[in-house]
Amino acid sequence: MSKWSKIYEKQMSEFISLNAFIDSKVTYKKKLIDAIEKYSTHNKRVLEVGCGSGVTSIFLEQAGYLVVGVDSDPDMIELAMSI
Repeated sequence: MSKWSKIYEKQMSEFISLNAFIDSKVTYKKKLIDAIEKYSTHNKRVLEVGCGSGVTSIFLEQAGYLVVGVDSDPDMIELAMSI
C-alpha cells in the first residue's frame, strides 16, 4: 500500500459516509472545480492528471462531465475505482 493510499484511507475512515468525504474534498478543491466549470463549457470533457482518490473526478461525473482520471500510483487508481 502506497503512502498516498494510506493517507486517503485514513481520511475516508474519519467521515460517516463516502458522500461526506467527497463533500469535504470538493470544498477544498472549489477553485479548481470553478475553473473547470468555467473553461469546459463546450464539450464537458475533463482529463484529470494525478487524480489520486478520484474525488474530483467523481464530483465532476455527478455534475454531468465525461471524466478520465489518471495517476502514476496504482494503489490510488485502485482506491479511486473502489469508491
